[in-house]
Amino acid sequence: MSEVDYSDYSKAELQAAADEAGVEYSADDTKAELIAKLEDAEAGDSEEADETPDEEAAEDAAPVEGVASFASEDFPELRPIEPDVADIPPEEYDGEITPPLNAESWVILDGSHPDIGERWDGKIASVLSWPVSTEHDPDTGETKVYTSPDGYYLVQERSQGARFSVQADAFKSIHTNGRPEVLGFA
Repeated sequence: MSEVDYSDYSKAELQAAADEAGVEYSADDTKAELIAKLEDAEAGDSEEADETPDEEAAEDAAPVEGVASFASEDFPELRPIEPDVADIPPEEYDGEITPPLNAESWVILDGSHPDIGERWDGKIASVLSWPVSTEHDPDTGETKVYTSPDGYYLVQERSQGARFSVQADAFKSIHTNGRPEVLGFA
């Protein structure tokens, strides 16, 4: 397309030119907005002429924005990401507390701890009981229930059934949402 000087056009003439060029516009658009849209359309047409057939084919294969649905198999890169919340490492911030454990809590034993022993290093154990603390703020009326950092945990090793009553420093990690994946076991 050739460059056209739209500065002397009336609004009606600009709208007619936009209709002819296939440019979308609103009836509320000003003359300046119509001129900008027409010039953008002309610039886009000249860029499209420079594209190779491979680029045109890639554009034809991409889903059109505004289309409600399309087969996710056709565009796997556009599939929504749904991470498992249990696999997201928790980040600790100032003022946060560790929530109480639950029936799905598991730990990985640390064999370097004197109460555990090297034999149990890296073994998975279920948490049977855990220390809980409660803190009440009389000013706000808020009561916080959280895992006490200094209490003793009663854990049972998964394969042999050995029980240990130890503090949190005897664990390599604590998993509150189910058993961790260790050595291929899930």
